[in-house]
Amino acid sequence: IAPPVTLRETLLRVEVADATNRAAVTDIEPYLGASGHLLIVSNDLHSLIILGTSLQKQSGFVIHLARGVKDGISQLNKRRPTATLVDIKPRTEEWKNLMEALLIVRPSPAIVVSVDDADLNYARTIKTPPIKGVLTRPLQPLNIAEQFQTTSGIKPATAPGRPEMAAILKEEIDRVMRLPSG
Repeated sequence: IAPPVTLRETLLRVEVADATNRAAVTDIEPYLGASGHLLIVSNDLHSLIILGTSLQKQSGFVIHLARGVKDGISQLNKRRPTATLVDIKPRTEEWKNLMEALLIVRPSPAIVVSVDDADLNYARTIKTPPIKGVLTRPLQPLNIAEQFQTTSGIKPATAPGRPEMAAILKEEIDRVMRLPSG
């Protein structure tokens, strides 16, 4: 039998620097991504609720919702998700604004865009690095989690069905329902 070990409290000091400019980091929160969090951005409230509910039940992602681009940019900066599902029509000014916001947030989330057949070729030619793939509409709620994970290459860290994940989604649905459309 090994002798008992005396534990001592000790101080650990860590210095963190921004990789782009080597400046000392005084607020670490913006550098922490929300691992396993998925942000869904859509102008369509019905789509948000259907996609959010389907993904929450089928995957281990914590789901966050954004109604429209303005809310999407706000939630993107607040949540710092691992991945973002963009259900906004491509080639519009608001879509371009959201793409620009997605490019500057750090850490960069993986992006999957959903498009109609008419925009499929356009979406496939986009060379923006964080865009991982394209899903064609109409999105299929019964297997959306599998489609998203296959397209993005991201697997959630936890199993689906945790009660706290359902509670977070309920709060998100309540929040987006109070927002004005657009």
